[in-house]
Amino acid sequence: MAEITITIKDVGDEVEVESKGDTSEVETKAQKLAQILMALARFYVEEK
Repeated sequence: MAEITITIKDVGDEVEVESKGDTSEVETKAQKLAQILMALARFYVEEK
């Protein structure tokens, strides 16, 4: 099982995906998840 860390550095621009182990497929999924999280974070900030 791969360990994945998703760090949202700046709610506007940058998404950093860090992965350990054999994770080519998992990293792609993590990247998609990070994009979804960024969209949610932007929505949350705009609603406040």
